[in-house]
Amino acid sequence: MTAEPPVISVMLAVPDAAAAARWYGRALGATIRWDLGSVVGLSVDGAPFFLGQPQGNRWDTPETLGSRTVRVEVFVDDPDAFVARAVDAGADGGVDPVRTHDMPWGPHRQGSFVDPFGHLWLVGDRSPLRTHLAPVVATGDDVDAIHALRRSLEDWMAANGTVQWPQGSLPRERIAAQVDAGQWHVVRDGAGLVATVRLLWSDPDFWGDDDTPAVYVHGLMVDRGHTGEGLGTALLDWAAQRGRAAGVALFRLDCRTTNPVIRAYYEAYGFTAVGQRDFADFSCTLLEVDLRG
Repeated sequence: MTAEPPVISVMLAVPDAAAAARWYGRALGATIRWDLGSVVGLSVDGAPFFLGQPQGNRWDTPETLGSRTVRVEVFVDDPDAFVARAVDAGADGGVDPVRTHDMPWGPHRQGSFVDPFGHLWLVGDRSPLRTHLAPVVATGDDVDAIHALRRSLEDWMAANGTVQWPQGSLPRERIAAQVDAGQWHVVRDGAGLVATVRLLWSDPDFWGDDDTPAVYVHGLMVDRGHTGEGLGTALLDWAAQRGRAAGVALFRLDCRTTNPVIRAYYEAYGFTAVGQRDFADFSCTLLEVDLRG
């Protein structure tokens, strides 16, 4: 049996657990999981938290202590609506209104409110829950590792019937020239190379004479041993942020028309198919996302 992951939660000190539970129900849509009188278990859309009345057991309410004793962090799809509901129910939303913050990984929308029991709630979008990377520019010492990762993925695709990168389709010499041009970026851990991405600011081979300012991605690779860790999405986030920082409007990439799985992955990220590029022996779907949205 696969072990369930740990759950980290909070118990908030309140003077009257029953009254507090009613308020959180109105303000946040919290539902009661169980009620022991002085201790109540609640959840908001499945996320658990707890209320307790201090009884001389070495903790107390913010009002008694004269200071806030916890900062609750909440991550939701719509921070504005979450905070607005709490404010409508009587919370103080004037401390730090919801706004967009410029973070290293891109925009993060977050604001706060103080509930009637003195607890500070920070409410933001889900971006801090995602993996965020800082790839470094590849050097000549990375060429063999990049080539080996590419070949391992080509072999895996061939064995699994995925038609994207044919075996031997990217020679080491071409990778070396692209590394010399500063195009490849890599992510390493203690054991070596785990992911790569190739970043371009024009792509006439696939996008023709289109000179719309854009950032282009090729060579997005994640070692199969790190599948499921969110590295691919994190690399896309990083490339998108590079594009925003450079002031370009579009983020572009492509995939073979024979690979509906990777196309669905890109579309789930937010890309839209905008065209097709036909070559002698294969065709590619062209996809883009507007970085201004």
